[in-house]
Amino acid sequence: MAKAKQTLPILVLLGVAFALPHIWDRPYYMHLMVLLWIMAIFAISYNLYLGFLGGFSMGQPAFFGVGGYATGLVTAKLDWPAGLGLLVAVGVVGVGAFIIGFPALRLKGPYFVLITIALLGIVGNLSNTLYKVTGGSSGLRNIPAPAIGVGNKGWDFHTTNYFYYLALGFLIVTYLLVHWLIYSRIGRGFIAVRDNEDLANSLGINPFRYKMIGFIASAVISGVAGWLYAHYVHILDPTVFGFNYVFDVMFMVILGGTGTLPGPVVGAFIVVFIPEILRMAAEWRMFYFALFMLAMIIFMPMGLWGFVKMQQMRYQEWKAMRLAEGLSAGLPSYLMYLGKEYWGKVTDFTSLMRAKFRRGADQEV
Repeated sequence: MAKAKQTLPILVLLGVAFALPHIWDRPYYMHLMVLLWIMAIFAISYNLYLGFLGGFSMGQPAFFGVGGYATGLVTAKLDWPAGLGLLVAVGVVGVGAFIIGFPALRLKGPYFVLITIALLGIVGNLSNTLYKVTGGSSGLRNIPAPAIGVGNKGWDFHTTNYFYYLALGFLIVTYLLVHWLIYSRIGRGFIAVRDNEDLANSLGINPFRYKMIGFIASAVISGVAGWLYAHYVHILDPTVFGFNYVFDVMFMVILGGTGTLPGPVVGAFIVVFIPEILRMAAEWRMFYFALFMLAMIIFMPMGLWGFVKMQQMRYQEWKAMRLAEGLSAGLPSYLMYLGKEYWGKVTDFTSLMRAKFRRGADQEV
């Protein structure tokens, strides 16, 4: 029964997601939905390393961009199919993550972060200076859309609606693979290293090995997101290695819920759609968006999904106590309880501030 309650909302959301292009015929918003699915994959990759392994990196867009450039070069320059481009992107990113991670993951503190910043700067500079290969600041153009089949018999993902399903399919597969990984023996090793690396090492868990696995897996998933992005927008330029992508993926994970599986998807929705909703504010749009993020970080430090799960646990505890006392335990009663609790906190804070100002005034007198 409990599993059915958990599965039903997921099935409803998947049904809505698959039916959305047919019931919401708005090309621009379909474009945003495709970006949402791609950015959600990108955020899942970063959450795997940040949330479940406890690492911190500022070089995640490097793997995203390298994956995109790798597939763009072999498909646009060599006329390879996008499927082979995916294999090239995954291979290049995976090998690159191993070469970088093998020496860098032995470092602790800010040194590893500095190496990831340097990595981002190096690949960004190379994409700009190797203009004969990458197109430089003009960008790598004419990256073809993926296609399944041969000749006229097949499915071409050149339209937004078709690519919507491709990106959604990759997101579902990525989510399921990460879910399996986290609940496997490797995932338990990730969490042990995250919570207490020294204790995990004393129990026979090799922190370096699990860091390498998590770092490479995170990089490969970022490369897959870069592959999707390159074949969707058909052009790549050095801006994909910019710090705006670093902050975007951080905000997706933090606002959605670090160390949770659905959190990055929720965070991707916030980062992709909230600025568009605030577009009516014109030049004040990013100011309001910054205030929104600041409020979420202050009042929901566990992220939106973490806040929802915490409230769900609190409701279950409150419900058990109310039923044990023979009282009503419905949702309206719980909302009244929350309102009284938060109003009490506001009153206590107001009283504390008044007392502080009174003490300050007495000292001045």
